[in-house]
Amino acid sequence: MQRSTVTRIVVYLLVPFLAWLAFSYRIRIETWIWHLRHGESDVFAKYVVPAPPNWYVEDSDAQIHTLIRLDTQDRTGDPRRDKKRRAHAIITLSTHPLMKTEGWLSVRSSMLKKDGIDPVVRTFDLDGETMSCVGGERFGQLVKGPKFFESDPNTWDCWSSGWLEMQIMATDADMDDVWKIVSHIRKKS
Repeated sequence: MQRSTVTRIVVYLLVPFLAWLAFSYRIRIETWIWHLRHGESDVFAKYVVPAPPNWYVEDSDAQIHTLIRLDTQDRTGDPRRDKKRRAHAIITLSTHPLMKTEGWLSVRSSMLKKDGIDPVVRTFDLDGETMSCVGGERFGQLVKGPKFFESDPNTWDCWSSGWLEMQIMATDADMDDVWKIVSHIRKKS
């Protein structure tokens, strides 16, 4: 075989393989590029939100930003074909019109109680604003359907006394990292 023929065969095999590889890892590549450009924080509305390197940040919409953890601490079992997927932690940030947090907190808590769920409340200080989070509901209870994930994730709704609103979905194993992000949100100076 001539050298040019061998080169062509290698190129014909290598290019599709590299394209498949890039497509397979596109989210990790996008995450790496995003973190090169922005570092480890996301500026959303008038807030600076921590974005650790293992979190994908979707910030294409000015009104909604989403952080998705690429890996998970949830190690409930060995991955097998017959098992359900592992849930990755998701934090969705959006803005809301000013509303008293106490009014929202009591409404959301009463909605959970009405569904037979004992609400859990966590509060955080965001440079003088209070962020209140209400949880206690599992994703399976929220969708009232079959269990989609290996571990049923927690769902939380959060409102600040300013403009920030968050929805959180994460397994028990990932909640420490989620709360670390939430507790370090600061107002932009």
